[in-house]
Amino acid sequence: MSDSTATLAPSMASSLLESAAAVAALGDSVADISMLDDASVVAGMGVVRDHERTLQAYKIALAAEIARRSDHALGFEGLARRRGSATPAVFIQSITGASIEDATKLARLGQSMVDDRGSSDGVKPGQVSPIVDAVVSGGISVDAADAIRRGLGG
Repeated sequence: MSDSTATLAPSMASSLLESAAAVAALGDSVADISMLDDASVVAGMGVVRDHERTLQAYKIALAAEIARRSDHALGFEGLARRRGSATPAVFIQSITGASIEDATKLARLGQSMVDDRGSSDGVKPGQVSPIVDAVVSGGISVDAADAIRRGLGG
């Protein structure tokens, strides 16, 4: 495991397994879900939200690793270019099927994680900025983090 994922959250895998099990417990089909009572349906939406947050942490960690391995200084030896993409954002889009706008936001957030590790702005090596931490913990969305970082000029 790379240091970007190791320092992100040591319990990402267990959180993902727990949230996936909770989602799976809702049922195997639309028919199963239709049999749930109101409280279970409402609670189920919260369970799905928690699972999406855990998946978002993985997505960000993977985007950071793609950004690191695709650094411009690596030229055509970088991951994105070796795979036929001009930028990490285009590469992420090709993998995820996301819009180029969403892939670009994710790539910028991933790059900010890479930059944070080498920064001198109060972020200790191996840690992530409060903005990245807020996205990983599910406190804010990738869109909100992108808007905040662009508003702050970095």
